[in-house]
Amino acid sequence: MKMRQFKCKQCGHEWDEKFGSGRPEKCPQCGSTGFFRTDSGPRNVGCRRASANKKANKSSDKDN
Repeated sequence: MKMRQFKCKQCGHEWDEKFGSGRPEKCPQCGSTGFFRTDSGPRNVGCRRASANKKANKSSDKDN
């Protein structure tokens, strides 16, 4: 099962959460809400829009 990795800014605790479980509310060790992901996160975010824009630009270039 794929996991997401988090690290607390306050206490340094690192933990894993399952994909699809939603964003954790707080650090399980100290309760801080100041934490971040340490894994690469979702890949190709925004690439679909960028690809669509490139295709649109290419087709408009052909029209000129």
